[in-house]
Amino acid sequence: MASASAAASPVPDDVRKKFTLRQSLVFSGIVIGYATYYFTRMSFTYVSPLIKADASLGIDMNALGTITSVFPLCYAFSKFAGGVLGDATNARYIHAAGLLITGTINIAFGFGSTLSWFTACWALNGMFQGFGAPPCAKVLSNWYPITTRGTWWGRWNASHNVGGFLIPLVAAGVGTAFGWRAGIMVPGAIGVLVGGLVFLLIRDSPEELGLPSAHAVAGLPEPVEKAVQKGADGKDESKSKAALREVLSRPQMWVLAACYFLVYAIRQGVVNWSHFYLLEARGVATAAEAAARVSGLELGGLMGNLTAGPLSDWLLKRAKPGAGAVGKRNLVVFVFLLATAAMLGIFWQSPNSGFFASRLGHWLLLFSVGTFLYGPQLLVAMSAAEIVPKSAVATSQGFVGFISYLGAAMSGYPLAQIVQRQGGWDNFFTALMSLCVLASLFMLPMLGTKSYAQEVQEQQDTDAKKDQ
Repeated sequence: MASASAAASPVPDDVRKKFTLRQSLVFSGIVIGYATYYFTRMSFTYVSPLIKADASLGIDMNALGTITSVFPLCYAFSKFAGGVLGDATNARYIHAAGLLITGTINIAFGFGSTLSWFTACWALNGMFQGFGAPPCAKVLSNWYPITTRGTWWGRWNASHNVGGFLIPLVAAGVGTAFGWRAGIMVPGAIGVLVGGLVFLLIRDSPEELGLPSAHAVAGLPEPVEKAVQKGADGKDESKSKAALREVLSRPQMWVLAACYFLVYAIRQGVVNWSHFYLLEARGVATAAEAAARVSGLELGGLMGNLTAGPLSDWLLKRAKPGAGAVGKRNLVVFVFLLATAAMLGIFWQSPNSGFFASRLGHWLLLFSVGTFLYGPQLLVAMSAAEIVPKSAVATSQGFVGFISYLGAAMSGYPLAQIVQRQGGWDNFFTALMSLCVLASLFMLPMLGTKSYAQEVQEQQDTDAKKDQ
């Protein structure tokens, strides 16, 4: 859907091959890196039943809820900062540094024994987790053209489903066998090692390596960009100030952020508490067994990412000329959110006997929830990236990520209170399903949204007609 006055010149075969090789290495780096961020982010979730069971610590459900809530609040600010830094500096450095630091914090967590230590460590962890996603969004926008970006963004986004699938098996498995301290320190050590690896693999853009742009390699015209604005002193705006202006001045960005707030409240609610639901309401015997069943959620999310992105690309390519490119992605978000509400209802109301009480039954139900839940998590962020210029992509991710993790904070202490009051788990599912419907309503006015390149090109065409 990108537009320009002339198509890019043909790219020689040897340059195209070099581009493809480097593109594959870079993509491998952001996939491995972001999957590992989930090792250092979700380790606490899957050792928390073991921490609660350790009588020497005196940690109860409310204490776990406090730790769970403080993390997303810190992560929210971190994601905004990570986005601004990602646009202002090299994405490679930010992404690798975040993994090294969060891995070290996970290791430090394992040396503690008090609520204050756990809360401080997990707050600090949240402050650096925001260095994960925004730099990857910038890399994806630089290495893939808009016509195939949904597919590749979905494949990258599936990396956190891979990490989310593996971490309950690693953290709960190691924790059950060797104690909760090992369950959180081993993922931390993995994070430190992978941080060094991704530093070697990732590059900010093809141009950094002397290669042509992704649009040029694809034979597409370059997306048009506005000229850099001047500040009050007559000088060009700084990169960070210009990016913030582009992001915060767009009403569509605020609507997407509001939807993302609700999507993350739903997502983190399911991720943080579904294993407790299986233990307390469905009679699952052990934390390791519950974690094995919950792993279906992340593999379902993998399926959702691999289908939602290509589906949005398919709709975009078949759209009528002038139709909103971003609106096609938002249509998929709308449908998937309603489907998420339906699958949560089925999981909640399924009988607690026979097949639906088995490991496979629970796994398949959570797989279905994840399939529809993670599509919106992918596409809302992607829509935010496509309504701003390339120079503000990471900042857009930081902003909507900041808002989203304010929503994620709702999944900690507030949901813990809902579960512990009369109505308990019934109220929990009612709340999540209601949030799904509300989030879908935010997408209705967004179904005609155009990409930044479309808007600029249309404005240029309009101005050209006026000059004639």
